[in-house]
Amino acid sequence: MVYQLRQRERVEHSDIYLILDNLSENDLDHLYFHSRAFITATLGEGFGGPIAKAIFSKIPVVSPSHTALGTFFPKDYPFNFATKSTTVTLKNQLPIYPISSEWNLPQPGAIYEAISTLYSSSDERIRQACDEAYETTSAYCGEENVRKILIAELDRVYENCN
Repeated sequence: MVYQLRQRERVEHSDIYLILDNLSENDLDHLYFHSRAFITATLGEGFGGPIAKAIFSKIPVVSPSHTALGTFFPKDYPFNFATKSTTVTLKNQLPIYPISSEWNLPQPGAIYEAISTLYSSSDERIRQACDEAYETTSAYCGEENVRKILIAELDRVYENCN
C-alpha cells in the first residue's frame, strides 16, 4: 500500500486522495472496497470504466452526467452535477475541431453541491441511489446485456453469411 500511496497526492484531509496516475484493476478494486464515495470531475474523455466499476462496487459516485455517463445513472440520481459543454483547441493542433475537442466543464460550485447532497443524505437514501445506479448500469453494460447484444449481432452475421 505504501507504493500505491506514492502514486496519489494527498490533499488536506487524511482520508481523501487524488488519483494522478493509471492504477491497476487490483488497485482500483482495493480503493473501491475501502472508499465511502468515488468523486470525479471527468471532462468527457474515455467511456467511464472507473465510474461503472465504482457503481458495480455499490459506492456512491459523484460525477457529471454528460456523454456516456448519463446512461449509467437513473434520471433523478442525486449526486450528479451540472457541466457546461465547451469547445477547446488543443495546443499545436490543426485549427479544426476534432470530436475530442468538446469538453464538459463542471459549473462553479456544482461539485460542492453534489458532495454536500451526498453527505447530507441518509444512509438509506445513499443505499437506494447506489442500488438504482447499479440497476441502470447493469441494464446498459452488465454481463447479461452484453452477452445478449453479442449473440444478437453474431446471429445477424450468421444470417447474412448464408
